[in-house]
Amino acid sequence: MATVKVRKPHKPSAGHPHVKIVSTAGTVTLGTTDAKVEYDGLGSTWVEVDRPGTNSLARRAKRNRLRATVTAMLIDGMDGKTVNEQIKALDLIGASSATCGVSYGEMANHRWILTDAKPSTIDRQPLTNALKHSDITLTFLVHVDEQLTVAVSRKKTQPSDKGSAKRKTYVVRKGDTLTKIAARVYGNANRWPEIAKLNGIRAPHKVLKTGRKLKV
Repeated sequence: MATVKVRKPHKPSAGHPHVKIVSTAGTVTLGTTDAKVEYDGLGSTWVEVDRPGTNSLARRAKRNRLRATVTAMLIDGMDGKTVNEQIKALDLIGASSATCGVSYGEMANHRWILTDAKPSTIDRQPLTNALKHSDITLTFLVHVDEQLTVAVSRKKTQPSDKGSAKRKTYVVRKGDTLTKIAARVYGNANRWPEIAKLNGIRAPHKVLKTGRKLKV
């Protein structure tokens, strides 16, 4: 009777997370638990887009995007896949240009696009010549949603024109003086010269005629 050898999935060590890449095109878990990640560029760049007569828009820009280079290892048996199957899965993810999540350190805070996957040092099984493990360098670019825009709240200062502003009318009561009216209307009796100037009053300290209408 022939003996069938079943491949056992490689199990991550507790407390040592592997780099896991998940996208709609596939999933790959890298074998090493101490992957090296190097960053270059900016995490997010915003460009302001003017819109005449209304608020501006801030739009995400693609230039100088954040780049992450991950140096790790593929190990036979991760997720039940051979090293060759893992390389093919990474090629498929890169060719699809689909966004992917990378569950490792700060990379987990962004969505990424895999742009390159380069296997390097390769170790093969002595008898079968099957790949045992392979070093690999992965290059990612942070995903930028060009459709994402936010309104820039900006209050446009209009030139003030006190002459065109609508004035209120105050009807003089018995015993009113300009200081009393200023205190009542503005909450400050010292602003009485404003009322005098608006109404052309030359004798501000006299008691005003009851019923007279004043601009305030």
